[in-house]
Amino acid sequence: MGPVPVDIKDVKAGEHIVQVKAPGFQSSDRHVQVTAGGSQIVKFDLNTEVSADTGLLKVVSSVPEAVVFVDGAQLGKVPQEKRLSAGDHPVVVRLEGFKQFEQKVRVDAGQTVTVQAELKAVGRLRILSTPATATVLINGLVAGKTPLDTEVEVGDNVIRIEQPGFQSVEQTLTIEGGKTETISRELAVAGPSEGEIAAQQRGLSSFGARVLPRGRSTVDADAGFPYYFTGRITVGAGKLPNLFGFDASVAVRTMFARTELGLGGRLTVLDNNPVSIAAFTNIWWGSKLLDDSKRNGFTWDAGGVISLTALSNVTISGRAYAEFWSDRHCPAKDSSMPNGLEGTDPIPVCQRIQQGTLAPGEAAEVRRLLNIDDVQKAFDRENGVRLLFSLVGEVTLQQQVSGFIILEGAPFEQRERALFTNLFSGSMPDTDVRIYGRVGMTYKF
Repeated sequence: MGPVPVDIKDVKAGEHIVQVKAPGFQSSDRHVQVTAGGSQIVKFDLNTEVSADTGLLKVVSSVPEAVVFVDGAQLGKVPQEKRLSAGDHPVVVRLEGFKQFEQKVRVDAGQTVTVQAELKAVGRLRILSTPATATVLINGLVAGKTPLDTEVEVGDNVIRIEQPGFQSVEQTLTIEGGKTETISRELAVAGPSEGEIAAQQRGLSSFGARVLPRGRSTVDADAGFPYYFTGRITVGAGKLPNLFGFDASVAVRTMFARTELGLGGRLTVLDNNPVSIAAFTNIWWGSKLLDDSKRNGFTWDAGGVISLTALSNVTISGRAYAEFWSDRHCPAKDSSMPNGLEGTDPIPVCQRIQQGTLAPGEAAEVRRLLNIDDVQKAFDRENGVRLLFSLVGEVTLQQQVSGFIILEGAPFEQRERALFTNLFSGSMPDTDVRIYGRVGMTYKF
């Protein structure tokens, strides 16, 4: 009929055999059904003549419209046959809406290899998360990091999103062929592990720079000087987002001559394990109980603390703070009262001052301690301020129990605090030694 391309006209209706031949190629036959008045286009792909180092590759699939690629070259829709040189050849079968089939096929000389391309219908899945770069697992297999856009087989798929430090999210999603599903999740911050919780409890400190976390609390009891007993409860108050943590405390302390109630707070400004830095403050108010001496006092401490924590078991802290006080040792004068004073039970030194029976040496001591030039000013409030330094060691003895030692003093101050002397507080020594110590225990919740 002539060389291709060729139009063959006036062909009778019915079945005909069309054969195409070319030098150096295998001839190809095809059965063609011709209908009256109709026309057909018949295409032939001729394979080269069979050589000793070639084999035949056949690619078939149950999906009729799938396109076959061999060695990167498109052959056409399945089924396809192609004679190839012996060796490995990549085979790809594609069809939109189906997962791409890929397989490396080894062709042996003189042999025929058949590849059954099983195409599975897929949809697209788009996954977003906060924070980003979370790991995505699909049916237990790692699929990538968020944001992720990938093909997924149709049907039920288990999607899991993970990120260290955050709670994982898992969801079963039904994927439909040719459709795109989108998942967007905000991962909640994960709580600490049991080991982290235990380590956190061991490392709780009532005196260091690292404040108590929200939900945690400590109870302290100690004995020492100048306050013979102190009890305190500290409760974690929380942390402002990306800012500082803080806690608060309530306490009671006594030196017998005066019992005080205190409120305190700490604010962590730096927490870079093992070093932490905080600011703290305490306010104390108290009086002599069960008498009418009118003795009372107000003390305000404000300063900073730096701590070093080792293995959540030992915390060493250095503190420096200013102590402001306002003390009343003697009742105010009141001429309407029989004794000329507001209180009916002033301490002995105040009585002697009022009665004028104070010895000269004692009068000099009153003026020195209160920093006044006239002993009659002892009936006014005494105000003062000084700088104190302290060293605190806290050691974990058990999971919930720690012991502590506090050494503090005012090494650069020459002035004594009158409250801490026997002349104004009978339970105190003759002089304020300005070096103090306390030993106690902490119970941690």
